[in-house]
Order: sequence, then C-alpha cells, then structure tokens
Amino acid sequence: MKAASAVLFFSLAAALPSRAAAEMKLDYLTEIGHSSNLFEDTNNLSGTFWQETLKLRGSLEQDGTKLSYAVRQTEMHTGRYRFGDTNETELNLGFSFALGKEALVELEAAYLRSTSGDVLLALPQSVIGYRTTDRQLQFAGQYTTSSFIGKTVAAVKASAIKNGDARFTINLLRPTKLDPDVSLAGFTLSHYVSSLGGELCFCGEIEGSFIEKEEQRKYARFPATKLRGALAYARVVGTLTLVGEAGFTILSSDSLAPLERISHPYLRAETMWKPNSVLEASLGYKRSLSIGDIDDAVAEDTSLYSAALALRIAPAVAAGLSYTFADSEYVYYIY
Repeated sequence: MKAASAVLFFSLAAALPSRAAAEMKLDYLTEIGHSSNLFEDTNNLSGTFWQETLKLRGSLEQDGTKLSYAVRQTEMHTGRYRFGDTNETELNLGFSFALGKEALVELEAAYLRSTSGDVLLALPQSVIGYRTTDRQLQFAGQYTTSSFIGKTVAAVKASAIKNGDARFTINLLRPTKLDPDVSLAGFTLSHYVSSLGGELCFCGEIEGSFIEKEEQRKYARFPATKLRGALAYARVVGTLTLVGEAGFTILSSDSLAPLERISHPYLRAETMWKPNSVLEASLGYKRSLSIGDIDDAVAEDTSLYSAALALRIAPAVAAGLSYTFADSEYVYYIY
C-alpha cells in the first residue's frame, strides 16, 4: 500500500547570540504551510499547518572537553483537525573530549515528550481521531579518528519509545493503547577519503527494532533488522555542492517468511547552490527504508523529493521557502 504527501511551507528563523563567555544561543523558527497529507497515511487528509519552535542551546568548553545542552519546545497546529495538534518538549545533553590529537569522543543523551494526534477512521462526513502522549529516551556515542588513511567515524545509538493511551474524539470509545513500546539500537561505520577532487565515503549501518513478546502478540507488531551498505561522494564545484550516495538495504524479519529477507535500494542525491552569504538554494532526493515507529508494517520504503530556497535577511534572521513530496510504500507482515 502506498501513501503520498506534498508539503509547501514558508519559514522564518532567528538566532539571538549571548555576549557571555560561554556560548549560548536562542533560536526561533516559525513555519506556515499546506500539506496534501497532514497525517502521512492513506487517508490523504489535506490542510494548512502552522508550526513554531523555540530552542535554547549552549556549550561550555575547557581543556579539550566540551559540555553542550539544548532545550526545545515545538507547537504545531493542524488547521481544522485540532486533534492532530502537536506539542513537543526535548531536553538534550552532550559531552565530548579529545583523545590525543587525532581522535574525538562524543556522547549525547536526550529526552523527548510528545503529545500529538492521528486518524482512527476517516468517514465522508466526519473524521474520528485520537491523541496520545508518548515519551522517548535516546542515547548516542560517536568516535572520530584520523589515525588511518582519511577519517573514520564509528557511531552507536539506542532509543526507547513508550507509547501512551489513545484518547478518542468520541466518548463511545474508552482510552486504550494502540501501539506497542519499541526500542531501537544501531551501529554505523563510515570511512572518508579524498578522491577525484572531492570526498569519498564507504558507509555501513545495522539497525534493529525490539518489541516485548507479549506486546508482539497483542498488537501484531514484530521486530526487524536492517543492514545498509552504500558508497557516497561529495564535491564542491565553485558555488555548487554536489552529494551523491548509492547502495542497498537488506530487511530481515521472521515475520517476512517465507522470504525472511528483502533487498531495497538506498539512494541519495543533493545539490546546493550558495552564490553568496545571503542566498542559498537546494534540491534533493532520497530513497530509504525505515523500521522505527511504523504503524501496522515491518518497514516503510520512502522516496522523498525536496526543494528549498533560503534568504538571510540579517546576520541573525533568515527566511525560507521549501517544498517536499514523499511517496511511501509499506512492507507488511506475512502472518
């Protein structure tokens, strides 16, 4: 089954730097736009949206170590579908330190609380929706070294999503939990070398999802593993920055029997034009496979097309216009 969405929005961003010795910035971003598929599902409910983000971020650095922090608050209003309004609060803490002259270790932890809505049933005359409050913990670590030829980056990440009870827009349905709790863990390894006037990257990633057996049976949701390998190349030509990446992703799950493994292409192409410090334009395409937080499917194969134009009005103020089109195909279980 496929789902497609197109999003056009105007954004305005401002950054207010601090004059204190420690680095501190306050960012504000507002976005106003229209989406042909607000909830990114097969119902294709269209409408306008308005999103505001306020973020305080800063860092303290001393003797080769760096402590960073960020607090973000995002509010999104989905027009007449008020049950779809989103409220997100994120707390982020990072720590990095150098190991000699050629190695850097970075650690990060984050907590995200999100209250948002989705569609249960779209009828010709009315839409039945619901709202949930979900919580997520994220941990990540990265090791970067130049000891070998080129640069090598190894990264690990883990997250745990706790889904809350759904509260429906009609009183006939009692609050109930619709989705299981999902944990994700992944490892990526990238090696960068200079080649052909640009930079070449050999990229590999493995990611797995984990769901408790009791919830697997209750919600008919099952774990999966994806393995991705790709070759990327980036080059700066005058005012143009070109990025291309091609590879494949192998999806594995016991619930895909009798195949058990399915291969999907992984593609990425980006072009950015920046003639000066004021104007920036970009085009992009990406096809990737996701196994995290997918409703009633093992994975989601998404092709994303994007175009953006940004204009820096003042040193701390920028405005932008962007358009994205996403075409998704779900990989379902075979029961």
